[in-house]
Amino acid sequence: MSEYRQILPKPGFGQLCNGCGLCCAEEPCLLAMELGFVDAPCGILEDDGDGRFACGLTTNPYQYLSRPQSEKWVAIDNVGKEECLVDLEKKSLIEYFKNRLAIGCGCDSDPDRDKKNE
Repeated sequence: MSEYRQILPKPGFGQLCNGCGLCCAEEPCLLAMELGFVDAPCGILEDDGDGRFACGLTTNPYQYLSRPQSEKWVAIDNVGKEECLVDLEKKSLIEYFKNRLAIGCGCDSDPDRDKKNE
């Protein structure tokens, strides 16, 4: 994502995420940096077109991974399937990234964090 414009207000620390995208716009997370996305706003941040944002690793993970990074996940996602179903093939990888990013655990973007550490 090359440009970010916040539309939704940021929820309070620990409150349910509303998709404002501020956390990813301010700085990439450690997971994004591991994948080479080091500049803000995070290059994995996706705009749904309605003012909400999501991490692309939880919506289109294979788009952001190199072939070697994704090969084991393609195999895992296709285990036990008789045919490749596009909607299901990303499920394991999406769940893995949601877990790594603590999706569903509340907003962890604290704008006063740097002030507290001074």
